[in-house]
Amino acid sequence: MIIGAFLRYVKNYQATTYIPLSNGKAFSGIVGPNGAGKSTILESINIFFNGGFHDGFINNNSVSNRGVPTICILFLFSKEQAVKVFDETDWGSFSEKNKSIIENSEKIKSNLNRDLSSISPSQKGYIKSLKMHLMFLSRDVDFDDTVIVSAGISVEKKGSPLKNIHFYSDGFTESSSDVDSSIDKLKSFFRYIYVPRELNISAFDSLSSDSIYNLLDSDINEYISRSLGGRRLEEINGQLRRLMEKMNRVLDGYAFKGRNSASREAYIKKASLNNLLITEFFSSKLLHFYKDGNSWLPMELMSSGERQKAMVDIIYSLLYFNEEDINEKPSRRSGNKKELNLKKADASHIILAIDEPDSSLHISACFEQFSRLKKISDVSSQVLFTSHWYGYIPYLQDGTTSFIGTVSLGNEEHNSAIILNSV
Repeated sequence: MIIGAFLRYVKNYQATTYIPLSNGKAFSGIVGPNGAGKSTILESINIFFNGGFHDGFINNNSVSNRGVPTICILFLFSKEQAVKVFDETDWGSFSEKNKSIIENSEKIKSNLNRDLSSISPSQKGYIKSLKMHLMFLSRDVDFDDTVIVSAGISVEKKGSPLKNIHFYSDGFTESSSDVDSSIDKLKSFFRYIYVPRELNISAFDSLSSDSIYNLLDSDINEYISRSLGGRRLEEINGQLRRLMEKMNRVLDGYAFKGRNSASREAYIKKASLNNLLITEFFSSKLLHFYKDGNSWLPMELMSSGERQKAMVDIIYSLLYFNEEDINEKPSRRSGNKKELNLKKADASHIILAIDEPDSSLHISACFEQFSRLKKISDVSSQVLFTSHWYGYIPYLQDGTTSFIGTVSLGNEEHNSAIILNSV
């Protein structure tokens, strides 16, 4: 799970700021005043997982101060979880292949006993925040049975390509090739579903179809693969490859090439084709809501807040439905034809991030909304959310809340963050 994040020169974050997000609890709230940078945290994590970094995300002061815009995330895994996330057979295998990650984890943990008097003023703020968080974390988590993984991105200047970086004992460094490979596995394992506060209809359609794909059991992928057949896919790839070669001869001086490796990029992958078929099928269908038990209301006529609620309802329903009640038992009429059943997927790879789920909701509906989010966190990897509704704090006892604010340093305002321990 995600336990914290470093942000530097992104949006309203200037100097390096460490934001603690969890003490090992899967239900992680972020509160604070408007403009403190709560939404930026969720957006930054989304950029790390799903891309979309753009120059508008860079703090303008970074140009004059020559600061490097940076997003770096801290993950906490038990040894058992680390083996699963990084696709190893056992802890021994993980330890052998990921020595740099384990060494870096110990360096991060060493900040628990760090003497702050020996740290430079520019580092003291975020190292102090990290140390305080590690103190809280060590009360709830066995450090001997866990590994802390850091992974992030940075950009030297506007228009430059992104670089993979990680946090070591007190700063950031560019990741080596072996760490890059491990981080690719981490990104592939998790599915970060980000639901922004302003959710227009096109974003909703994309999110809903993508969520359906990620929350359905892999049987649907196997069904599509069986239907298409491996040889047929090879034939399609071969035909398209030859067509591209002919097109390159016609273009005279221009040519389509694979982004990384021509042999790898030029072919349609089974997983990509499966995703395309499923998302295309559902994206051509318009979700409706049975409003007040009277009529069906299309999503395009609903408010952004109602669409947010719909996303939570969709994810909750796909995680908690009863398979026996939904799927029909085989009958004589169906013969030997195998029915495609609806099955719940393993949700341990899902991280749901939602910006102000209480937005536009009547106070009477807020508790139900947060109760559903809490139940989603019980079966998924994590639920991260920002909120202005503090009513969730006394009701939900198994979670963590972080307060994001600003402090005055001289004539400048700087972001600050503190974890309010477990609520």
